[in-house]
Amino acid sequence: MYIAVSKRIVQTKPIRILLFALACSLFFSACQSKDSSGSEQNSNSKSEAEFTDLNREKSNLSDYKGKPIILHFWATWCKPCIEEFPSLKEAQPRLEKENVQFLIASDEELDLIEKFQTRFKTGLNLIQLSEGSLAEFGVYALPTTLILNAEGKEINRISGKIDWSSIESIDQLTNLKQ
Repeated sequence: MYIAVSKRIVQTKPIRILLFALACSLFFSACQSKDSSGSEQNSNSKSEAEFTDLNREKSNLSDYKGKPIILHFWATWCKPCIEEFPSLKEAQPRLEKENVQFLIASDEELDLIEKFQTRFKTGLNLIQLSEGSLAEFGVYALPTTLILNAEGKEINRISGKIDWSSIESIDQLTNLKQ
């Protein structure tokens, strides 16, 4: 019995190893091709993304060319997003003096964003990502902030909650003209 079981293990083990190696190979080649070809396509998708403000005015990133942009993604259900709003509100006027454009975007329904703004009175210009997706921006966790230079090129990315009122954050963000 031991010999029969060990023969069966010997026969199936190479197949399992081969299948595992093939699966790993496919996984890594898929990731690699997504990264290498996706960056240019991702850049095009970003510039074509459409935003809608609470007045139902539409815009896209190319409307802000010539200005550095802080594109901050958030959601009404995201506790860390909401917790950073007071410091974000504090930093916004200081950075706008440096000609930095703030876009504080959620991909949720515009009505939900309006209700949130009415209830919490954030004092921020909240907008909706109305055409496009967070994935097109490479955003898979919230909050996430993309920092774009005046040409619209992403120069920095911050994932997670940050203290917008800290001196280090402001110093880092005022050097956006690179």
